[in-house]
Amino acid sequence: MKHPDEPDRRRLQKLSIVLSVYNEEVMLPHVWAALKRIKRDYPFRTEILFVNDGSTDRSGSVLEEIRKKEGGSHDVKIIHFTRNFGHEAAMTAGIDACSGDAVICMDADLQHPPGKIREMAEAFTSGFDVVIMNRLSSRGQSFLKTLTSRIFHFILRRIEPFPQQGNPSDFFLISAGAAEVLRRGFRERLRFTRGLIQSLGFRKTVLDYNAPARTGGRTKYTYWKQLKMAAVVLVSYTKKPLFLAIILSGLFAVFSVILGITSTAVFFLRRDTPPGYTTLIVFMSLGFSMIFLILGIMGIYLGIWAEENRNRPMYIVQKKSGFREKP
Repeated sequence: MKHPDEPDRRRLQKLSIVLSVYNEEVMLPHVWAALKRIKRDYPFRTEILFVNDGSTDRSGSVLEEIRKKEGGSHDVKIIHFTRNFGHEAAMTAGIDACSGDAVICMDADLQHPPGKIREMAEAFTSGFDVVIMNRLSSRGQSFLKTLTSRIFHFILRRIEPFPQQGNPSDFFLISAGAAEVLRRGFRERLRFTRGLIQSLGFRKTVLDYNAPARTGGRTKYTYWKQLKMAAVVLVSYTKKPLFLAIILSGLFAVFSVILGITSTAVFFLRRDTPPGYTTLIVFMSLGFSMIFLILGIMGIYLGIWAEENRNRPMYIVQKKSGFREKP
């Protein structure tokens, strides 16, 4: 007898694979060769959708050459942006345009191993709507970047309003139903897709993988982008930073009251004014630090609010290739 929590098995007739591309002309032939090799063995139809995120090298031309070599197949599709809108926008555009029963998002640098696609597809056919790929290690990544990534996910798991599983990356699978929810209900411009998919409430599972070292090109995910993403996530998905600011303000107010009472008592009891230079400097420094911290937190929230309320497009498509409908 089937256990009530056991997911129902289902068929996978078409799989969409979305690859975000930004200045990866060196890696694209290797990525396509790897996808083509394993694509032959799939028992289901596979749609490969490249999103050229405003690359300034020959990535766009290389993608068009790949599609032409495939005889203009409609299973190889390309979306070209007018400029670089960012990795999140590229993933969103791919999810918006795909038509498979399940969608896999991955990077075009082979650090998301294509060999894991079959295992992800099997998890989908087993009944899971969200497959989170937990990165165990990343070869070639510096110690500092590994450390900051772990700190980021450690903090994220403790502030997010929904449980975060594993050490997720932008390598994941979602069902067509989950993709439709993202298309219709989650249209914020500042987004964290790997976190959003865990908040949807669909049945999910976690698979492990080890990220191989890059064989060419260089990473586009700089420390600045990592810091910017962390700031967006910390204020976009929870109100806890605001409550933290209130708590810190309250503690500072208590400290100020205690300091005031102490100073007043000393004045009346000793009938002289203590020097208190160090206390005054520490008090002022701490006070101004608290004020700037609170203003900074509020400023980020206001900036995000203004960004979202402009209601500008998340991305702009310059042209499409491989789609049956007119671009």
